[in-house]
Order: sequence, then C-alpha cells, then structure tokens
Amino acid sequence: MNRLYALVSIRVAAALVLMVAACASPSAPAPEPTASAATDASTTTSGGPTTTIRLSSQGLAGEAGTFIALDRGYFNQEGLDVQLQPGLAGGEAIAGLLSGSLDLAAIALDVASINAVSRNIGMRIMAPLTYIPPEDKNAAIIVRQDLVDSGRYTGPESLKGMTIGAGQAPKTSAQLFVELALAKGNLTADDAQFVQLGFPDMLPALSSHRLDAAWEIEPLATAAEDRGIAREVLWAGQLFPNYDPFLLVESPAFAQRQPDALKRFALAHLRGQRDYYAAFQQNQGGQAAKDAIITSLTNYTLTKDPAVWHELIDKGRMQSVDPNDTFHLEGFDKLQDYFVKVGTLEQKIDVSQVIDPAPVQYALDQLGRVP
Repeated sequence: MNRLYALVSIRVAAALVLMVAACASPSAPAPEPTASAATDASTTTSGGPTTTIRLSSQGLAGEAGTFIALDRGYFNQEGLDVQLQPGLAGGEAIAGLLSGSLDLAAIALDVASINAVSRNIGMRIMAPLTYIPPEDKNAAIIVRQDLVDSGRYTGPESLKGMTIGAGQAPKTSAQLFVELALAKGNLTADDAQFVQLGFPDMLPALSSHRLDAAWEIEPLATAAEDRGIAREVLWAGQLFPNYDPFLLVESPAFAQRQPDALKRFALAHLRGQRDYYAAFQQNQGGQAAKDAIITSLTNYTLTKDPAVWHELIDKGRMQSVDPNDTFHLEGFDKLQDYFVKVGTLEQKIDVSQVIDPAPVQYALDQLGRVP
C-alpha cells in the first residue's frame, strides 16, 4: 500500500479531525493535565530550579519548532521542563488555558480562537507557529483526477457547479480558502455547493465521487495525487499569503505568575524555529540537517515514515515558519473581515491588544533578528 495513502487510512480510522488540520498524538504521551499540577519552579536539576510548562500539542508538523527544541535540549537549557499534553485542540485547549490546567496551547487561528481571545481578558497570543508565504504549498485545492483528465477542470473558473469539501464546519478558514479559489475564477460561494467534512474524510469522498474538489492539507493532498484520486491545482500561498494559521496562546494565570518563564520558552522555541527555517527554507546544512529534523517529526507526529516527509520536501510542500516569529497582521485582518461578513464574528478585534510582545522580543534581544 502506498505509504501516504496508508497514513490517510490511519487518520480516517482514528477520526483525528480538526478545523484546520488533523489531530495526532505524540509518540510519548504526557499524563492527563490536572488543574492542581504544579507549574512553578518545582524540580531541581544540576542546573538549578526547573519550571514546568504544560503545553497542548496536536502532534502536527506545524509544531516542528517545539519538537526540535525538545529533542535538542533548548528548553532544558533555559531551565524549563516542557510537558506535552497531547490531543487537546480548539475548545478543549482554550478551556485548559482558562482553568489553569494548561500553560500554553498550540491553537489554530479560526473564528473560535478569535472569539475566545477577544472575550477573555488576559488571554494573549505569544507567537505564530507557522506562516503562509506566497510560495507556500502545505495545503491545496484538489480536484478529482478524472475531472482534470476529461477537461472538465481547466482552471478556477471550472469550479462552477462543483461539489467542494470545505472543512469540518461551515464558515471557517477552510471555507474561506475555497471561496478565495472560486474568486480566482470570478465565482462566488453561490456558484458551488459546499460539503462539510473533516480532512481525513475528503479522500474517500473524492474516490466515491461524492465530492468533485476539496480544500485539503498535507500529507493528505499528496496522498490523493499518489493514488490517482485528485490533483493539486491551487495552493495556500496563491490563495491567502501572509497569514499565520497556527498560534501559541498563553494561559492568563501562568503569564501573570511566570512572565520570565514565558520569555525563556520563547527563546528556546525560536531556536527550534530557526533550525527548521535554516534546513527547509534556506537549504542550509544539506540533507543531514533535513534528516535530523525529520527524526523529530517522526518522534512526535502520526507520520512515522520518513519517506512521507521526503516526498513533501521534494515537492516543496512542507510548512513554512517565520525566523523572527513575526506576526502577519494583514492576514489576521483579512480573516476577521471574512468572519464578520459571514456572521460568525460580531466585530473585529484590535489584534495588537491580544498579542503579548514581551516573550518574542526577549528572544530577539538574545538571538538578534534574521534579515
């Protein structure tokens, strides 16, 4: 069985569905978090007191900077014991931040997270985990291969009248990407039929001709190509560049109690981000640098076969990161405009008021900026 398609089968069987990506559990799950777990300086190592940080993890490639920092000891060097809390996403992660059972969370940027941050005083965004530059290909509009071969699909204008998979829930960022693809063909949402499905369910629906096209993430989109199910036709960077789809969000209680720990976390995490950036976006260190990071990805994500990662690398479909953890606020504003238009967000928020700049600024003060 094709390795990428085997991954699809695993994900479908596990029903690991998120708003913007499929959930997955790290290879070494941490204990279930409890509200009473100690998070201040609590253990002692040869280097002195260690602060425990409980971080929700979805086991996704977009958390590569975290995984690299764990494997390379960057957090330990900052006196931090980072404990991953697997499988917590969306509302569960937000609830954990508010209750104090989580200290940091990896959360997708969508209407639910925007509403949560806007309604909860003290909840702040620390840093972007991933970034979509214009050349990004880490997610795509895919169209059934038979429709491409027959000439039914020749370009975005051919999406007219198609049934398109647009994410697990209506009027989320996944649907926005579909509407942006339609707009490239001078079409609107009224020109297609949207079907709400989780990402792992898109490929079976395309195979059975329930769907004509879909918004799909990697490595599932490449799996569709490898199996002859569908072809990637429009990529994330073409549709919505300068957008941060995945964020690190702080617990208000932890941020108030341990601001210094957050600064040290940001420093260690940015080192991991820069290692990823150097290997994959700057092609520094050759294959050895890439292979070392692939080892971290196989350690913590559901994708255990290095060949899957190598195929994504060869096709330029790995996710991107910003080496300075810079926020791309124009993307945030555009996303909010869409949510206001479709009625899922009452009013836009001032993004600058929900970002905690201190941790990343501390990291940049220590490491300097990448030009």
